[in-house]
Amino acid sequence: MLRKKYSIALFSALLMAVLTVQTVLAISPDYLKSGRTYDQERTYIQWNGSVSYVSLYHRDNTSLPASEGGASCGNGCTETVTRIQNGSSVSGNFTFLKTFNVQVAYTGDSSVGKAIIRACGTVIATVDLYTPGSGAPGFNNFPSPAWSVPTSGDCTWSITASGGYVDFRAVTTSYRDSPPPTVDLQINNSQGPLSQTAPGGYTLSWTSTNASSCTASGIWSGTQPVSGSQGYSNITAGTYTYTLTCTNPTGSASDSVTAYVFAPPSVDVKANNLDGPLSLFEPASYTVTWSSANASSCQAEGNLTGSIGLNGSQPFTNMLQGTYNYTVRCFNPVGAQVVDTVQVRINPLPPTVDLRVEGVNGPITRVSPASYTLSWVSQYATTCSVSSSDGGWTGSIILSGNRAFASIPIGAHTYTVTCSNVSGTASDTVTVYVVAPLSGTISVTYARLLLFAPNLGQPAQTLLGAATGGEPPYTISVHVRAPSGVEISLSRSGASWMATPQNSGDINFGTAEQGIWTAWADLTDSAGRTYRTSSAIWEVAWHPVHGQP
Repeated sequence: MLRKKYSIALFSALLMAVLTVQTVLAISPDYLKSGRTYDQERTYIQWNGSVSYVSLYHRDNTSLPASEGGASCGNGCTETVTRIQNGSSVSGNFTFLKTFNVQVAYTGDSSVGKAIIRACGTVIATVDLYTPGSGAPGFNNFPSPAWSVPTSGDCTWSITASGGYVDFRAVTTSYRDSPPPTVDLQINNSQGPLSQTAPGGYTLSWTSTNASSCTASGIWSGTQPVSGSQGYSNITAGTYTYTLTCTNPTGSASDSVTAYVFAPPSVDVKANNLDGPLSLFEPASYTVTWSSANASSCQAEGNLTGSIGLNGSQPFTNMLQGTYNYTVRCFNPVGAQVVDTVQVRINPLPPTVDLRVEGVNGPITRVSPASYTLSWVSQYATTCSVSSSDGGWTGSIILSGNRAFASIPIGAHTYTVTCSNVSGTASDTVTVYVVAPLSGTISVTYARLLLFAPNLGQPAQTLLGAATGGEPPYTISVHVRAPSGVEISLSRSGASWMATPQNSGDINFGTAEQGIWTAWADLTDSAGRTYRTSSAIWEVAWHPVHGQP
């Protein structure tokens, strides 16, 4: 009859229970707290299978927590406890415990089962919780006395319900005496701070003593082992602080390291806003400029001297021939460096040369055998050479000078002087035309003629002439002197000419007087040279005396 009444009371209590099923996804590998399951279950106790909260009336030597008034349960209490159904379990982890036991309830309800209590891989208690004829459920600590934990390390514990349900109220723990934890966090095996140029790469490593757990914060996060390492690579520019906090029941300790990752420096050097190489003629003026990024300092090198800033410019004036290299080297705070150079090449002005013959630019004409003098003057040249059309003068020559020529034969003689420097070349040419001496001839067609021969059906005189040498064209003055001394002149031109009755305007040309006739020619070329031919003669007579011509 007592058991029946108890069952009814238990059924009423169950009707009043608020059932909440919650699965804790992650159990902290931390020390288990001493106290009610309801107050710490979400953090440290894992439900496995059919587990729920129930509002349970019990009577025993326990007390409510201070937050609920702290009343003794000797005359009965109602509070929320954990009910583990048959085949289900609760479990968790602890560390640094000295002793450990749990509170489960005896009851006269025949549906109750056995509580199998495990810790550190060992069954530390098996308790049959059914007490026939008992009144209200009552909680007791099992094992009793409390189980002595054999290790200070991390252990798993669990309560499994077998053959019926088990009501689980609290754990009772005591902790080992231990000093506070310590932790040493290093970066690349140093205390830091570490400074690098992007992309950065480094390794965090840490050790701890007396720690039950460690948690990362700052630029990293999450639970970390009590000792370990973690590598990082391809880190962009920035400041990265890593903090690790390790705890045990006595307290906590933290350590931090910082990595400074700097962007690589850059620098750009220009001359007259150009990357170069820049080519100028002396005397040259220009400005060298430089600009940098992500640099903490810059230094001048090469032909750029003195202290310089991260950005700047420097003018240069009246610079003479040469090659000038202006270099800027910049550093970031961790010593990464970059260098850039601009080159300026200053050249002399392009060369000039003036070649003359007999003091003029030519061409000139001389009569063979010719003599003349060539002279030349160059500026800015480093070398000069000469060539000639007749091959008589070739090779290297001095930068300025003169050269005399003699007995030069007939022909066109061309001379070219070429002078050079690094900026280019220049040439000048003169030509000398050497011609034969001016000369000519005159001849008669008839050595003897009849007086007034045309009246007798006989020919008058015809003079023939030629001009050579000198410089054509030729002008010719033909002189004809009669036996009486009367002289006429006729103008002719060309390298060959004729004086005839027809072109002289005298049908009796050279026959109008009896006696010895004389003719000669005065030649003049285009240069004004003159030449008189030898004389040609013919005789004019009466027919009876001399007969026919």
